[in-house]
Amino acid sequence: MQASARPQPVGRWVGWRQRGQQVLRAVGDRARMPGVRLAVQVLMVALCLVPIGRQAAQDWGAVGALVSQLRLPAVLAAVLALILSAFFLPTAITAFTRHAASRIGYRHSAYAYFASQPMKYLPGSFWILPGRVILLRGMGHDPSVSSAALIFEMTAQALSCSLVSVALLGAGGFTAIGYQQAAWLILAGTLVVSALLLLSPAWAQRLALPAATRQALAQLAAVPLLARLRNFGLAILSYTIMWGLMGISFYALVVATDPHMDLALLKVAIGVSSLSWLAGFLTPFSPGGVGVREAAILLLLSPFMAEPQAVMVALLSRVLALAVELAFAAGVWLLLRSAQRKTQDSPNEASHPANPVSGFRQVR
Repeated sequence: MQASARPQPVGRWVGWRQRGQQVLRAVGDRARMPGVRLAVQVLMVALCLVPIGRQAAQDWGAVGALVSQLRLPAVLAAVLALILSAFFLPTAITAFTRHAASRIGYRHSAYAYFASQPMKYLPGSFWILPGRVILLRGMGHDPSVSSAALIFEMTAQALSCSLVSVALLGAGGFTAIGYQQAAWLILAGTLVVSALLLLSPAWAQRLALPAATRQALAQLAAVPLLARLRNFGLAILSYTIMWGLMGISFYALVVATDPHMDLALLKVAIGVSSLSWLAGFLTPFSPGGVGVREAAILLLLSPFMAEPQAVMVALLSRVLALAVELAFAAGVWLLLRSAQRKTQDSPNEASHPANPVSGFRQVR
């Protein structure tokens, strides 16, 4: 009787564990439902928007006065610098595929990048990635090579941005309020990921569960090590220039709200622009970093200017970025539609390798 009585607690424990696993599975299934995910995402974005929304409501009169006093030449300079910075965005994919199985030229990379940019504002924040792979596949490129190039690109973006942030935030007086330490922490993480992907993508492949990610890492591993390092260096250099231009655009917005700002604030502006972008990039629940980037700008700029001005700069930064992204996307889609009509009128050119929409109709 004693021997038969001992398994009972174990049996109860197994029963509790099974019921717990069932509850967790049910919660996980609920959490994966599109409606629930959208509701959670909207709630998180709303929470991130609370600081800037509350500040804007408190200082609405001052913000309105700043709107009426905006310096148009400075705003136009901000737009021009932002447009110039956008041309550096597609360079990483072109750099990576210089020694890959399928080369993706700058033009095709730019078409896919700019046409898919608005997709990052869709719920989930990741529609931009499959969207770009689909667009590149429609242009005749191997999806696994495109996916590997995207991994390469995101790694280069995060590392170059954290490098710029660390270099400028320390020089900009952020040490006392702790943001330099945050930038160093992000830099350490991006360095580890970059080293893993560059030096041993085959080992990183074991950690990647989805089959598509494993195929992408296999393509990354197929590129010779020296070529990977050289391509990565080119991408880092290109993106460093891009962050500088984006920071100049950001500084122009600061000047647009207050023309008496010291030029020494330029290094602060580049650092704030870079770190706030990185905060939005590393926050998966926020589409396009909405809310997160604005909250980061408000917090980072508050030691250097009045809060109404910081609110104005954050809002202007988002509005201009969205306008430039939509303008580039509209321009690329018009080019693609025009090329598609020419392809339909000239069937013999449909399979020409230089045609940017060869096979594009099959993936629409």
